[in-house]
Amino acid sequence: MKNPIPWALACCATMFVLLTSSCSKNDSSNISTGDIVAGEWKFQQVDYHYYYDGRFYDTTSQFPDGGKYIQFKSDSSVYTNTDSLYTGKWAHNRDKLILTGGGYSSVFQIRALTESELVLYIKDDVIDGYSESVWHLKR
Repeated sequence: MKNPIPWALACCATMFVLLTSSCSKNDSSNISTGDIVAGEWKFQQVDYHYYYDGRFYDTTSQFPDGGKYIQFKSDSSVYTNTDSLYTGKWAHNRDKLILTGGGYSSVFQIRALTESELVLYIKDDVIDGYSESVWHLKR
């Protein structure tokens, strides 16, 4: 009687090749985070949370007219039109968005990212506490 193990291995190998070669790749999987981030985003809302000197403070700023925006350009430059103008550089690393300029660097966590929505979170330690902000942006 012949050994059934080589036959079983051959069948498993054939099934593996058939299953993996029949799967099609989605073209959108080639789109990087940077490709989605690049462009102009309008501020919708910014939530601020502060803890200072043993007390919590919360405030929200809303921008219903969309007049405040941040623009991530494909050459890695960034420009904001908010209460103050800011220019600098931007980069991304997985779920992080890094803004640098004017001798400062800020690292935001990307909480949500679609073609039309971007939500960024940052936490900074300050003397006797910390501050957090969540930026809600739309295209």
